[in-house]
Amino acid sequence: MAVRGHRSSQLARSPERAPDLPRAMPVRGAYGDREAVLRGLDSARTIFMVSPPKIAERVGQHKELVDAAARMGVGHLVYTSFFGAPPDVAFTLARDHVHTKAHIRVSAMGCTFLRDNLYTEPIPDLVGDDGDVRGPAGTRRAAFATQDDVADAATVLRRTSNHAAAVYELTGPKSFTLEEAAAVPYEVLERAITRRRKQWSRPAPRAPPTTPRSDKYLYGHPFRPTP
Repeated sequence: MAVRGHRSSQLARSPERAPDLPRAMPVRGAYGDREAVLRGLDSARTIFMVSPPKIAERVGQHKELVDAAARMGVGHLVYTSFFGAPPDVAFTLARDHVHTKAHIRVSAMGCTFLRDNLYTEPIPDLVGDDGDVRGPAGTRRAAFATQDDVADAATVLRRTSNHAAAVYELTGPKSFTLEEAAAVPYEVLERAITRRRKQWSRPAPRAPPTTPRSDKYLYGHPFRPTP
C-alpha cells in the first residue's frame, strides 16, 4: 500500500522497529495492551488485522482488538484467516481463526476475510540438520502461498470496492506435499531430504456456532487432501 501511495498507520509493539515506509506512521500498540490499541485506532476507518504468534491467549487478544476497533468506530476490518477452517477443524491455530471470525461477524463493523493457505516462508525451518522433514502433514497436499502474495491481495482490497462480507481463498498456483515443497529450497542448497512420519494425536474439536458467509475464490487452487 505504501508503494501505491496509500496513507496508513502501523500499530506496532515497538514503533522504532517498524519498517520505514512512505506515508506510513508507526503508532505504539500491541495485542494485550488495550489502552494503547484504543489510542492507535483513533480516526482509523479500515484496519488490516494480522494474528500474533501462537500463544495461549491468542483468541482472547483477537477479541480485545476487534472490540477496540468497533468501539473506536472502525468501519471495515480485513482479517487474515486460515484456509480450510470449518467450524469443527482440529488444527489448533485454524480453530483460533474460527472463533475470531465468529466474533468479528457479530460486531458492528463490515469485514473481509483473507483465508491464507500455508505460507512458504517457514518450510525450510521444518527440515532438520539431518535432512528429515518434520510436520504433521502425511501425504496431503497444499497450495502454499507467499506472504508477499497475501500483502498484494490486501492492497487490491484497499484499491477496489464491493468486498464487504466477502471471504477470499488465497493460495499458490500449484499444490505440493510437504516433502515436495521442502525439496524446492533444498535443491538449491544441494541437500537431500527425507520425510519423517509420525503418528500425531487429533485434538477434540471446539467451535462457535456456524454463521452465514459469502465465499469467493481470488486465485489459485484450494487445499485438497489426497484420497
